[in-house]
Order: sequence, then C-alpha cells, then structure tokens
Amino acid sequence: MSNQALLPWIVAAASLGALLVALWRERRTSRLFREVAGAIPGGLVMWDAQDRLMLWNQAFRDIYPLCGPALKRGITFEALIRFGAARGQYPQAVGREEEFVRDLVEAHRRGSQTAERQLANGRWILIHEERTASGNIVAIRSDITAMKAALAKAAEAHDVAHHMAHHDALTGLPNRVLFHERVEAALRALREGGPAFSVLCLDLDRFKAVNDELGHAGGDELLGAVAARLGGAVGGGATVARLGGDEFAVLVPGPAAAAEEAASRMIGRVGAPYRLMTGRASIGVSVGVAAADAASTRDDLMRRADGALYDAKDAGRGTYRTAAVGADLGRFRGPTGDAAPVPDRSREDRVDAALSAYPA
Repeated sequence: MSNQALLPWIVAAASLGALLVALWRERRTSRLFREVAGAIPGGLVMWDAQDRLMLWNQAFRDIYPLCGPALKRGITFEALIRFGAARGQYPQAVGREEEFVRDLVEAHRRGSQTAERQLANGRWILIHEERTASGNIVAIRSDITAMKAALAKAAEAHDVAHHMAHHDALTGLPNRVLFHERVEAALRALREGGPAFSVLCLDLDRFKAVNDELGHAGGDELLGAVAARLGGAVGGGATVARLGGDEFAVLVPGPAAAAEEAASRMIGRVGAPYRLMTGRASIGVSVGVAAADAASTRDDLMRRADGALYDAKDAGRGTYRTAAVGADLGRFRGPTGDAAPVPDRSREDRVDAALSAYPA
C-alpha cells in the first residue's frame, strides 16, 4: 500500500499519540485518560523506555485475542511477541519464529515506524509507533482491512482494463496496440545489439466465403481456431496478434530463415480443414515477411511486411513472400528464393487488386 494512501491514518495516529502522551504525563487525570483510550476506535498500547508494557485499551486486546492472557503490565515487548507467535497470532511467523521475533523487536526499538501486518484472522492492521521525549513508545493499531480490499479490487479492475485495452476480446491474442509496443521494444533491443527478429503480416484466404456460409458465429469460431493454430506453429518468444477482422501479425525472433520456416508451418496448419460447431470450413492464409535491421522503424517494418503480404496474394494466395531488407515496396522473395518485381502502386491500389480476386 502506498504511503499516500496511508497518510491520513499516519497523521491521525501521530496526533492522537501526542494527545495521549500529554494526558499520561498528567496522571491525576487518569479518568479522562481512560475515557480517551477507551473511545479510540483503534488499538492503543504504550511501552516504557525499557520496552515494558504500560497500558493498552480494549480495542488492542480485541485485535490480538491470542495474546490476551499475556497482556499484563511489565511484560516486555519481545516476551509478548514470542507469546503471540507461539500461539499462532502471526501467520508470518510460521516456520521462522526466531527471525520474525528478531525483526519485530528491532523495528520496535527504532522507536518510530509505520508498517502493515496481517493477522491470523485475515484482518490487516496499520501499525504506527512514535517514541516520546521521555523514551516511552506510543503505538496505535488501525484496522485497514476494508481499505486493503478496496485497493485490491481497484488494482484488479485496473489489470482487467489494461488487459482488455491490449488484447483482442474474441481470440485473447495481443491486439494491434500491444503488438506495436512489442515491435518497438524488439527494435530498441536490436539497436543495442539484441537478437534479430522478423515481422509477419497474415491475411486469411477465403474467409469471407466461410463467414457468409456459416454466419458470424461460425466466422468467430473459425478465428478462434486459427488463433490457436498460429500459436502452435511458432516457437517460444514469438508474439501472435490479431490486428482486426481476419488480419493477424506475428513477431518471430531469430534470423529471417526462422521467420520463413514459421510462415511455412503456419500456411500448412491454417490450411488444414476445420470441424467447427457450426460446420466444416476450409481456408488458407497468405503471409508477408519482413526482417528487421537496425535502421528499421516500426512503421517501415509493418509497411514492408504488408507489402510482401499483398505480393503473396497477387501470387495466388496460400504462400508467403519476404521483403528484401531495406525494401519498401520494391522486390520480394518467394518460398523458392526467386525475386520478382512488384508493380509500383499505392497500398490502396494493391488492396483493391487483392480484393478483386474475390467474387462480389
């Protein structure tokens, strides 16, 4: 828990501690002192300069019920902690009692501390201790169980929101945002002498026909199955992402040859028939591969892989093309290694050309 979240508790405990010390010095006002101590919603305890127990309120006894029999004036702090640890008052002490007692005693003797501790009943307490000018220690125990639960719930909600913002809801794969972040990170590492990698852009062949035949439910089921097959076709360290629709991207660590091998595996696995809940389906996938170099930018790398993908589409689909290092939309290699010129046209024209192969 952050110090900022605990600040109101710390300030209140310090102020209350100062008040109690003032009342304690005027022992003749013992009745008022007892009334104040009894009205405190948290636990109150005071120790003298020799770490001997001076006083406590009922709330303190309620917080440490297993220590209750040992709460007697004059017992030392260490003796009380040992008593509680032996009876299971502190779950943190299990299996390490001596170390636990030593740590607590050392922290206590420093005189001023703020710490959190979970008790055997699952409750969380905030401990605030202050040493007075006379050497006594005034300590306040505040129950922060509700705050811990609220903060944990908020953290969980933040994690869920972060996951949703970076992952595709249908397939669970990283989305475009997270994929771009990982490409950027891989490029930074490459420029610092890190491992080589390639980016692959994938587009499903004949997906629209299957989606029309089986409906959107069938299309969604098929996309989930494709995502699983892509994940099984790449090795550890690779990132498979869904960019949207039937477009996927993969970051493959290693030399370009490793990316081309991965592209071949993905083409084979994605192209195998599917038996879905909504019916049978048969599709393919076209892949564009672009190897990164130290001069690459993320946009350049994605553009080159995208250009290679549409060249694979132009080549008849169900294959891959690899962009030459440093190429924009110039020349691309196919699975045989042969190079072929790619017409110099805009990306929009290339998309139109690829889509023209599909019936309206």
